[in-house]
Amino acid sequence: MAVQNNAFLTYDAAGNKEDIDTVISLISPDDTPFLAHVKAGTAKAVMHEWQTDSLSPADTNNAVLEGDVVDGTATSPTTREKNYCQISRRDAVVSTTQEVVDKNGKTSEMGYQIANRGKELKRDIEAIVIGNQGWNAGAAGTARKTRSLESWLSTNVNRDAGGANAATGSDAATDSVTTRAFTEDMLKGVIQSCYQEGSNPKFLMVGPYNKGVVSGFTGRSQARQSIAEDKIQAAAHLYASDFGEIRVVPNRFQRERTAFVIDPEFVEVSYLRPIQGHDLAKTGDSERKYVVAEYCLTMKNEAAHGMMSAIKKWWDDSLGGLSHYGAETGLADAYVIAPSPAITTYAAGQAFHFFAVNANTGPATLAVNGLAAKAIEFEGGALVSGDIAAGDLVSVVYDGTAFQMVLTNYNALTVDNGNWSGTSLSIANGGTNATTAADARTNLGLGIGSDVQAYDTDLDALSDPSALTELDANDADQSVDAVIVHDGGVYKQIRLEALGVKVVTETASQTFALTDANTFQRCTSASAVTFTVPPNSSVAFAIGTTIQVCQGGAGQVTIAPGTGVTLNNASGKKTAAQHSVIGLTKLATDIWVVYGDSTV
Repeated sequence: MAVQNNAFLTYDAAGNKEDIDTVISLISPDDTPFLAHVKAGTAKAVMHEWQTDSLSPADTNNAVLEGDVVDGTATSPTTREKNYCQISRRDAVVSTTQEVVDKNGKTSEMGYQIANRGKELKRDIEAIVIGNQGWNAGAAGTARKTRSLESWLSTNVNRDAGGANAATGSDAATDSVTTRAFTEDMLKGVIQSCYQEGSNPKFLMVGPYNKGVVSGFTGRSQARQSIAEDKIQAAAHLYASDFGEIRVVPNRFQRERTAFVIDPEFVEVSYLRPIQGHDLAKTGDSERKYVVAEYCLTMKNEAAHGMMSAIKKWWDDSLGGLSHYGAETGLADAYVIAPSPAITTYAAGQAFHFFAVNANTGPATLAVNGLAAKAIEFEGGALVSGDIAAGDLVSVVYDGTAFQMVLTNYNALTVDNGNWSGTSLSIANGGTNATTAADARTNLGLGIGSDVQAYDTDLDALSDPSALTELDANDADQSVDAVIVHDGGVYKQIRLEALGVKVVTETASQTFALTDANTFQRCTSASAVTFTVPPNSSVAFAIGTTIQVCQGGAGQVTIAPGTGVTLNNASGKKTAAQHSVIGLTKLATDIWVVYGDSTV
């Protein structure tokens, strides 16, 4: 196969017309399920107010005498509620030239851009009103914020341990660190609670992952459905509860960890200014427009709605819920990552990993997903220059205050035929500061001939048990397990427990002492006990000290911090069941990490 000589090809042409489709494919969703299902109301001031009321409970003892005198019953006043209107805005700036040139897929660039800004603004409002934020009355230099759905709900809620309702209207609800699977029993309980309060919920709103969970509820296994032979029915769009049918609505913009049961009669989005577009004054050779809205969430009665929080997300399954990786984009000493899915708040026990673009030159910080930067520490103290090298894979764990660096320098060293090559790892960071075995022994104080002895035939002879028979029995403590060694002059006894982990049996609550360092504590108590970790000022355990605790009896063992002591953990500080084991390791002066088969 060959090209004809002097054939004029498209590669040589200069005047061929471009081929570009006139249809612009926009994949970003612009549906807003919550706004579509609730009413749009009107606000008349930046602080919007309304009233709520309820009937007194039914009185089964309501029987009076014939001819009884009516004294009059005390009347309860209505409850006055409020929320603040938030202003949200999107804008577009298009050069005058771009507006007049011929374009594919659109007649007006400004028209196209401002239409998209309107869709984006509507998505913003959707995500804000169903989110988790308290109100802010605003001030000069401070934008007002409206109280959103998760902050309002408090009566019919199902939260995991650690979660809590918002304390005031200006607060967000408190998230629990852990999550659990979304179950049908949770949904039934919340719907029943709403019904008992007097509402008739009409729709269940969930994130995409938990929409699939709802479709798999076992209650559907007994349902009879009429389905066309060429159609597979794998979804549930209507949930027939004991208290009425509820439409199942997926929402891309709500937090996946939350599911809402909504009665649209008792909630609306009130607009002081509905979404509208405005022209901006020209300041150059361009056109400027913006779209704006001023609105608030009007919670007519929060007891009409329900919520299930801390339900499992897909990334809980794939990443264990607390581990995140993100590409690093910050500067030296100010590292920045944006893992996806994004986190919305820091929580103790979260682990983050990133490849550092720059080496640190001193104390450093890390900011995640736009949240406030937190200090990175190593062994409880600020970093020093060189702790992080450019290109290092860095792993940190958030302890509730700062990020504790646990791993780094993965890429700095390689092994080839027994020798290190590359940058040596410092002793402070767990290395030997050497590239050869001989230098490593010297740096660690293990030089053969000066710090430790080379092979000794006398010591080797002791590996033969018959050699011990020459010792006088009175020279050894017969009450303990031990080995005998020769130090060049005399034979000495060493207790086996000094060569390994000592097993200690406990029967009651205690505060750890220095003698408990690096021991295995087996508690045989039949009732619950507490083991307390004392502050460093009382008992100065060495950094790296590890204590293992086993629930040997029926009594659960709780690990408690002493004054000033911080116990970091991901799953709890109590033994989970009989024979479960949890461990404690000291990371810094008064900072320990708790791990193992534990519970809250």
